[in-house]
Amino acid sequence: MKRVCIFLAVFTAFLPAAGAQGSPRSFALAAALTPRLGLLTSGSADVGLAGAGLEVDAALLSDTWVAEAGVEAGTGSIGWQVLVPVRAGLRFGGRSVGMEALVEAAPGIALTRPILFMVGLGAGARVTLALSPSWELYASAGLRVTLCPAYTAFTGSAYDMLDVPVSLGVRWAVARP
Repeated sequence: MKRVCIFLAVFTAFLPAAGAQGSPRSFALAAALTPRLGLLTSGSADVGLAGAGLEVDAALLSDTWVAEAGVEAGTGSIGWQVLVPVRAGLRFGGRSVGMEALVEAAPGIALTRPILFMVGLGAGARVTLALSPSWELYASAGLRVTLCPAYTAFTGSAYDMLDVPVSLGVRWAVARP
């Protein structure tokens, strides 16, 4: 866990240097529907639909990098949850069809009684298809581990989930410099 956090911090810190060839070319808003396919829950195999979420993001895009933050509301095996995903990544390909490699940290809360802190850490790939100069359709998949440390104090069992978030969304470039 500590190594993942250090990797995310270093990767995010050096991301602007990787995109030094181009400053942000646009500011974009995005919305996506994300079903999550479960692999493991609390160390045991738990294959199947692990939950789903609706996400709204704001993003800075350049030709070589992307940085985005947003809000995801959805369900999981412990009930409703609200997360704040922050992602950074590199962009490859052209403007009509492209690919993005992303890492994410998503702190948030489980809407249980009492409300519990949780965090998701993940990485994934996204394929983008330009529908027009301002609109993109995208699909993504990756791996994410979600932890809820305080869950153990209330139930006696640990809560950690490894899942495959699969997203389908649209992105609108609001402003281009």
